[in-house]
Amino acid sequence: MNETLAFIVTFVLRVAATLFLLRFVLQVVRASFYNPFCEGVVRFTDPVLRPLRLVLRPYRNLDVASFGMAWVAHMVVVAIFAWTNALALDPLFVVNDGLHLTLNWVLNIFLLAIFVT
Repeated sequence: MNETLAFIVTFVLRVAATLFLLRFVLQVVRASFYNPFCEGVVRFTDPVLRPLRLVLRPYRNLDVASFGMAWVAHMVVVAIFAWTNALALDPLFVVNDGLHLTLNWVLNIFLLAIFVT
């Protein structure tokens, strides 16, 4: 039962992290937010990011809040993975691996966008 619940929670967190990173990438490339796809991403991520933007202000065209939320979601995924596999829960490992997953996912989004266009 724990594995099923862990799978569902990690799946939801990865979808949320993907949406946050899509918003980050769309703002970096200055995509038109009148596009229906962009409007959908903004609609799903805005309730979480609006209060967070009061603390994490954007830097130039980088949306720090959306990147930070994706990073937090990936850190929780790493912690759940370590917990379900009975590994030692080292905070430095969780932070480092969460950042690695987030940056890897950003690169995968850019690579996918290059191949699609």
